[in-house]
Amino acid sequence: MELTSFLLGVFHLCVFLSFCHCQGNYENVALDKPCNMSSMLHAQPDCKGAVNGNTDGRYMANGDNCIRTNTAETSSWWEVNLGRPYPVCNITIWPRLSGCNDAYWGLWCNKTCGNCGNGEVCDKVTGHCTSCLQGWELPMCSGCRDGYWGSQCKKCGNCSNSEVCDTATGHCTTCSAGWKPPLCAAPEEAPSGAEEAPSGASSGAVIGAVVGVLLVIVVVAIVVVFIWRRRRNNPKQEMNGTTVGQTTHDAVYQNVNGTLDGGSTSRARRTETNEAYANVTFDNDAAEPTVRGQPVSQPRTQSVSDPPIPQMEEGDVDVVEDNEVVVEGDQSYDIAVRGRVYYNDEVYMTSAGSSLKLDQVQEYLLGKLRSDDLDTEFKKLPLGLLKDHEAGLRKENRDKNRYNAILPYDETRVVLRGPYDKDSTDYINASFMRGHQSRKAYIATQGPRRNTTGDFWKTVWQNNVSNIVMLTNLKEDGKKKCEQYWPSQGKQYRYGLVDVLGLEERVRADYVRRTFQIRLGKEKVRNVTQYHYTTWPDHGIPKTTALVDFWRTVHTAHRAQTRASSLLVHCSAGIGRTGTFIALDIVKNQLRDQQHIDVFQVLKDMRNDRCYMIQTKSQYSILYEAVLESYTTKDCRLQLEAFDFAFNHPVDPHNKHERTEAEFRELKQMKVLMQKPSHVEAEKIENINKNRDTSTLPGIY
Repeated sequence: MELTSFLLGVFHLCVFLSFCHCQGNYENVALDKPCNMSSMLHAQPDCKGAVNGNTDGRYMANGDNCIRTNTAETSSWWEVNLGRPYPVCNITIWPRLSGCNDAYWGLWCNKTCGNCGNGEVCDKVTGHCTSCLQGWELPMCSGCRDGYWGSQCKKCGNCSNSEVCDTATGHCTTCSAGWKPPLCAAPEEAPSGAEEAPSGASSGAVIGAVVGVLLVIVVVAIVVVFIWRRRRNNPKQEMNGTTVGQTTHDAVYQNVNGTLDGGSTSRARRTETNEAYANVTFDNDAAEPTVRGQPVSQPRTQSVSDPPIPQMEEGDVDVVEDNEVVVEGDQSYDIAVRGRVYYNDEVYMTSAGSSLKLDQVQEYLLGKLRSDDLDTEFKKLPLGLLKDHEAGLRKENRDKNRYNAILPYDETRVVLRGPYDKDSTDYINASFMRGHQSRKAYIATQGPRRNTTGDFWKTVWQNNVSNIVMLTNLKEDGKKKCEQYWPSQGKQYRYGLVDVLGLEERVRADYVRRTFQIRLGKEKVRNVTQYHYTTWPDHGIPKTTALVDFWRTVHTAHRAQTRASSLLVHCSAGIGRTGTFIALDIVKNQLRDQQHIDVFQVLKDMRNDRCYMIQTKSQYSILYEAVLESYTTKDCRLQLEAFDFAFNHPVDPHNKHERTEAEFRELKQMKVLMQKPSHVEAEKIENINKNRDTSTLPGIY
């Protein structure tokens, strides 16, 4: 086979590779060639450790004989650029040799073990022993937990002052009164000469206890009567806090986690005849947002008091996409601009103007979401057609534009080359977009019209496009957003000069993946994959978790392709949803390679390549939420065949498991970063006893 580059993708990498060139004696053509990898574990050798000629498979803590990706990563990859095509006879992979030295275990043999019984050596994969020395507990022989002792980890006796007994002997320093040292496990015998307490003292203690109990009962009775009379006299008193869009007629309380049916708005008025409180976590789109499976994802709804949004047809001068309007003209706002500085007394205060280091990324993003900065920043973005756009205004090209005000700049537009079919020109409403490290990383375009499907496929062909991202449905809210420009599975159509054959269609929860085979004339056929996101709502924004999962699918596939090409992204106008997706990809690449982030500057640069990129404030906000979620949660998906590798032993809840520990740390981190809810209703005196666990109360955000 002939190779110019090679990409290896697995669950986790620890390998050395060589590529043998088939000319005379074998030659390793990958030796010291440029390479790249998805991640690097701590300060381990970079990607060159796989092509530096060192094939020693023994583990070395700081050796250069192996590459190591991050253990929490589930879609690792490593690639090498051979510089030119080579006929390759074989590719050899040297994995790390299995087995650690005695008393060491784990993936990197960097964890020590000991205290196994009978001179046994612990398991070099799990660290488990079959028996332990006295005072240590199975399976890791890492010691008894506090309050237990001995080889069988018996429970400690009654040590005084909350002392914990010795884990080996079970001895306490001192015992609680009435218990015999040193184990403090048996009652202490009364010393000779000790006298019993006078009966009068005993009687006094009993009388005092009885009086105390009676007093408590009287106080409780008074409180109950007071609350009952107050409720009887005020039957229509409304509770404080956020109401739940539900009519109630009785005092209702239920400690339930689940879905509440019937709630229609997050702040609807409620009619009731008695106070109501329920420990319920809402799980409907209209209720107050929860964090169940969707960190910092807050659905947005239009306020009842907001003016109606005007609708327009194709060809109008103004712009409509996603049912929101873009207005050209003077961009002045009567607001108090605080500058690009965000304030949040609970978390931090810092400047957003400079790029932030990786350990500040979450604070930076969360601060933006909690403050007014996003609105201020969005209004500062350059608006309108900023550069020459003569090609889109030409008479022969006007009917190729879905919206008259959305035109590509002349300097960044995609120029179609010949041959041309009848009535074709070199024009398509599409723009090259700069990426993190490439001037033509993306092609942003409108959804094809009936008269531009041939131009669309010609763009795909001449720019060597492998992946298409579609972010709109063909019809939304009764209006056509895009022409169907592809054949169904098993069908073949010609669009302009390009033949397209539908190979496969796979439907997922939030997107459809379609694979096509395309050919121009007698050229060699190519395969193209379309990723069609189908759950971006007619009004509003998508769920953050679904959008991030879709982006990860596209991002992984595009990085794994063997030929360099632009990623083609389109929605209806090619600016709002398209801009959101492209910006997410650029920012994530920034974080990966440079460990800094400046979302505002990214979008400012994008608008210099194509007008109006990210069209609305809500899209700008969802971009921040998506970056925060994708950065914090990483990629926890597992292919079925990788599951046994990731969990090759049962997970013991009493011992650390590297992968689950890493994921749980992320969840706890999100809990710290998230806005803390108010528990005012749950903590009211009439409701507090209705909670089984006061550490898990429903809150109001």
